Amino acid sequence: MIRRKSDSARLLAACERISTGRLRLVTPEGETHEFGPGPRGAEIELNDWAAARPILAQRPEALAESYARGLWHSRDGEAVARLFRLNAAAFPAPTPRRLPFRRPERLPGNEFFQLFLDPGMSFTAALFQTGDDDLGRAQHRKYDRVLDRLGAGPRLLDMTCGWGGLMERAAARGHEVTGVAARAEQRAFAAARLDGQAAIHLGPSRLTGRFDGIAAVEPDAAALPALLASMKAHLAEGGRALLQTVAVPGADTLPEAARQAGLTAQERFAFGADYARTFRHWAGRLDASARRAARLGVGEDVRRRWRWRFESAAAAFALGEREVVQWDLSHA
Repeated sequence: MIRRKSDSARLLAACERISTGRLRLVTPEGETHEFGPGPRGAEIELNDWAAARPILAQRPEALAESYARGLWHSRDGEAVARLFRLNAAAFPAPTPRRLPFRRPERLPGNEFFQLFLDPGMSFTAALFQTGDDDLGRAQHRKYDRVLDRLGAGPRLLDMTCGWGGLMERAAARGHEVTGVAARAEQRAFAAARLDGQAAIHLGPSRLTGRFDGIAAVEPDAAALPALLASMKAHLAEGGRALLQTVAVPGADTLPEAARQAGLTAQERFAFGADYARTFRHWAGRLDASARRAARLGVGEDVRRRWRWRFESAAAAFALGEREVVQWDLSHA
């Protein structure tokens, strides 16, 4: 109890330093505190003072785990994440110690992603149009821009094919399509979806030949050097490539990484605000699928954990702290 009381005092003191926006904090005892100069803002309901430590620490997975466990709640997680980001100086760096939270769960199966993705199963930023908030059409718009930039060359390689959305769109345009899937479940889903219209490999090791167009949409950042080298090896002379990545504004290292791989990064198209909208859609669709999730055996803690991740990411992109960029690439 001594630790909890100390943590509660530290949290209240940190909230007193909020200088942007406004926070309404409801304690486990039912007391309400208002912090910050703004007229209205975020709301946090503390169900247990154990939430104080992860809130003070501001470590993403600790926050997600504490939210998943129901230690705290908010009806608008994006507003809370936005307030945290705008008032980072209010929360002191924590004393190094082991936080009592487990690692994130293993990546769920296809059925989980179907709870919140569009019918085309795209787990990357959509491209919205003014006056049209439909997620499925926005994902198609993103795919169409990728294909337009790659041009009309017949042979196309999708190095991050996922569940096959881009390949399906490309096949409908008449391309000869090859894909690389990261997971066996995705490969099986995409193969059934394309029904013989594409060759799909599990990993890039068996890729052969060269392609007129190569796409990679939001690959794992750690795999980027190897992916760029593979792009270089498999891109035909005169061919075009497109890479969609997430970056910190002003610190995008992609052009230099491409140069080291023997490629040239050319036109840059950024649409970070659209990723914020995409994450909002995913959070809302996940909330709306609660009954279906329960039938699939998806626990409430899993849904809450992912909801917080989506809402926190939406805040980062809406504030311009992260951006998503499409780069046109060609041989140097």
